[in-house]
Amino acid sequence: MGIEPELPSHPQPLASATQLPMLNILVVEDNLTNQKVIMRQLQFCGYHPDAVATGQAALDAIVQRCYDIVFMDCCLPEMNGYTATRLIRQREQQLNRNRSIIIALTASDDPRIKEEAIAAGMNDFLTKPLRREVLAATLNRWNQYLRQTSPSAQLLMAVNEEQPIFPDYRSSLWELHFDLIQLHQLSDHNPEFEQELLQLYHADTQDQLQQLQQAHSKLNFQHIERIAHHIKGASASVGAKMLTEIAEQLEHHAKQQQLDQVDYSMQQLNQAFNQLQALFSSSDQSISNN
Repeated sequence: MGIEPELPSHPQPLASATQLPMLNILVVEDNLTNQKVIMRQLQFCGYHPDAVATGQAALDAIVQRCYDIVFMDCCLPEMNGYTATRLIRQREQQLNRNRSIIIALTASDDPRIKEEAIAAGMNDFLTKPLRREVLAATLNRWNQYLRQTSPSAQLLMAVNEEQPIFPDYRSSLWELHFDLIQLHQLSDHNPEFEQELLQLYHADTQDQLQQLQQAHSKLNFQHIERIAHHIKGASASVGAKMLTEIAEQLEHHAKQQQLDQVDYSMQQLNQAFNQLQALFSSSDQSISNN
């Protein structure tokens, strides 16, 4: 089954400074009612997705087009979403492409399903029926991440240098990486304490990443798992939400001794930490102003 045509764009998209409507989105959902609902919600958020109904059709679709985000139903017929995701990851490697962000869609909130989704190579997890505000928040979060990491997004930034998509760029990065409410509550809105805490966190994480590289060079999965657990805990304590999520995935993949997934999670972890370093080294921006 090929890519289905887009739904008519009757709904007016919601305006948002954090949207990147140029991103390519694929919906993989066999229930046509659910598919139509998700497509309409995405259109309300300002996007124009493609849709397919089977895992095989999803594999065919990614050959035809590079997708930034894929919404993958877990319970597809013939080839379920987990198998489709594993095959997509293999296909991406064969085609030497950047990995799509694959977001699991399921009607169950069973934590075992989330674990299976992560093990298959998915990046995120949403429970159906989707609420539009949750969908929009998820898209905005991953859009910001893709904007910082994908070559196409970086090219777009260069082209639009005089008219940036994010006017408050630095603030957006802080909000992308940190739960600022948690951090401010933790410090009782004391900027000096926040600076001291984040400097300690930065130094500790930098040291842990160096140890992580050493463990990886020796393929010591047990040590990788232990370091990832450390980074996850420290990141969660200070509200560093992106590093918390990535470290959690790395911990899981190391426990399962999934080398390809470990490699990818480590790459994500280093990219995210490099972004944090840029924030920490900025002398003209204080987190207390956000």
